[in-house]
Amino acid sequence: MLSHPVIKVAAKVVGAVLLALSLLYIWQKAGALLASVSADDFTLAMLGILVSGGVVYGALLAFLAIAWAKTANAPPTITLSQIFAIYGRAVLAKYLPGSIFQYASRQLFGAAKGLTQKDMAKASLLEIILHIVCASVVATVTLIISGSAIMVAILALAICTLILMLGRHRARFSYGEALALQLLFFGGFAMIVMMAALSIGTNFPEAMVMTAIFMIAWIAGFVVPLAPGGIGVREAVIIALGANIAPGETLLLFAALTRLITLLGDVGFGLSSYWVNFTDARAKRQASFKQ
Repeated sequence: MLSHPVIKVAAKVVGAVLLALSLLYIWQKAGALLASVSADDFTLAMLGILVSGGVVYGALLAFLAIAWAKTANAPPTITLSQIFAIYGRAVLAKYLPGSIFQYASRQLFGAAKGLTQKDMAKASLLEIILHIVCASVVATVTLIISGSAIMVAILALAICTLILMLGRHRARFSYGEALALQLLFFGGFAMIVMMAALSIGTNFPEAMVMTAIFMIAWIAGFVVPLAPGGIGVREAVIIALGANIAPGETLLLFAALTRLITLLGDVGFGLSSYWVNFTDARAKRQASFKQ
């Protein structure tokens, strides 16, 4: 087994490589998205939602970081900023060829801070299950508001099945706080998506349905392991499921806008985590020099 100092060095090297590759991939995909829509299609309202939504989405990721740390049994010696540094750097890693890099890098960055591999693996497994459950719950709520009874019934059945599956792990996982934090994240996320739908000219019931469709598309992109950040999968599902709700051009604009919002939030949170990790390491070096 590698020693703790070796893990720390490996985490620094891997972190630098992941940052460079992830930002390069995001830059290319963001450029492709902007090229797929006309600049004239973006109104001031949409640009406002893009910026504000990206900032809020990045802040909401803190809820997921805290939820993961609680179920990973993070020791009291690990500060909140260190938790964000572990989680945030891994958020960028999901944009490499396969979202599995997000969880693998989290194992490495967490080990450098003293977390055990077993606890982190359990926390990540619980997070995956809760992602699907909470996104489905939010999708169901938005569909109830919009009045789509058939889709509500299908999602409600799926949610009940997932909750029953999760209940089997109750003895091994303490998931109450994690569930609440994830519901806060996905509830806030849905609000951002709804505002994005309204900004492109849809009415309120349509915006609710499109929000639910987005959540279903988000789940689809999340569960496909070889789709970096769900790019391509999410957009395809939005266009397929929304065919009877809005014109193709509107759906394409909605897909592009919501993708840009999440890219902006992920990059903001990820870069902030790298900065936190850098300043924390510098402060420790300065403290050691003074001794």
